[in-house]
Amino acid sequence: RALSPDGLRAAFVESVGSISVRDPVGGDVQLYADGGDRSAEALLFSPEGADIAFTRRLFVSGQGYLPEVARLRLGDRSVSRLVDGSPAGYAWSPDGSQLAVSLHETDGTSVHVVDVETLDRTELLASSGTDVHLRWSPDGTRLAFVRSWSPTVAELRLLDLASGGTSVLDAQAWAGAPPSWSPDGQLLAWTSADQEPRRVRVLDTTTGEDVTGVATPGAHAQDPRFSPSG
Repeated sequence: RALSPDGLRAAFVESVGSISVRDPVGGDVQLYADGGDRSAEALLFSPEGADIAFTRRLFVSGQGYLPEVARLRLGDRSVSRLVDGSPAGYAWSPDGSQLAVSLHETDGTSVHVVDVETLDRTELLASSGTDVHLRWSPDGTRLAFVRSWSPTVAELRLLDLASGGTSVLDAQAWAGAPPSWSPDGQLLAWTSADQEPRRVRVLDTTTGEDVTGVATPGAHAQDPRFSPSG
């Protein structure tokens, strides 16, 4: 299931080969053919709510059901393949022109950026770990993500898209929740497993300093989200 950023539409899957989109207010449901041979998965609205990225599987004789990431345009109902492979996760760029995709490889994952119009693809990095919870900075210049090797061993990393440089912000991040950017892109919040119970850390990415944190005695503090006002 997925909810559009403005909260006006919900997307879900009820049958093989189609994606349902409901108007939560009026309750009207429209069906969109997705071209897959198995039920669509991991639906994700674009920032403006006009497109949905999703995973579909196509049957290929002798190879079985092969996964790919596709794009559904709600306006003209067209579906296009963005990238072949099994995704560990993906995220729309703030302007909706690109999709960052982490793909499972034989040994680890690789992260790519795909132009959803031209289908040009750039590989950003590859790892023996699993790169998940991709999150673009609001200005589209950086990509925060969690690199995990197991449910209990993970790092929070920050990738500068211009230089390709990657820094480790937390060597003991929790793999179970994504990071969250403040609306102005200055602050980054995430769940850290550097102590028990887990706590929320907030970093000023312009200074590299922790500005605050949330810890609750006897209970986990996790999965932070900034309000629209920050």
